[in-house]
Parts: sequence; C-alpha cells; structure tokens
Amino acid sequence: MQPQPQPGHEIRARGKDPQTGADIEIVQWLRFGTGAYLRILGFGPKDKWTETFMRFRTVRDSVEPR
Repeated sequence: MQPQPQPGHEIRARGKDPQTGADIEIVQWLRFGTGAYLRILGFGPKDKWTETFMRFRTVRDSVEPR
C-alpha cells in the first residue's frame, strides 16, 4: 500500500559555510499531520547538491507518521 502524501512546504536557500566560506545549499521541509508536524533540515556543498538533495528526499519520503 502506497503512503498518502502529507501536506507540507519546501523551502530552499543558498548560503556560505561560516568556517570555510564554501557555497552551500539548504533545504527545509515541513510536513503536517493530525496534531503534529515534522521538520526536516538538510544542507550540503553546492558542487554535490544534486546527489545530496536526492538522498535527503529519500530520507524524507521514508518517514512514516505513527
């Protein structure tokens, strides 16, 4: 049985690592359920962002509400 999509928001940003000055990408997901919410935050180097983002999405999509 496929899990039902949950209402939520995706926020993306770009920034700099404060220690090294390297460019980074940031994503935040907010998912809402009955009486609860889930916040997932991920960040990684800009030059590896596509691969990193896909891994974050896999983790996000594997979280099931109880």
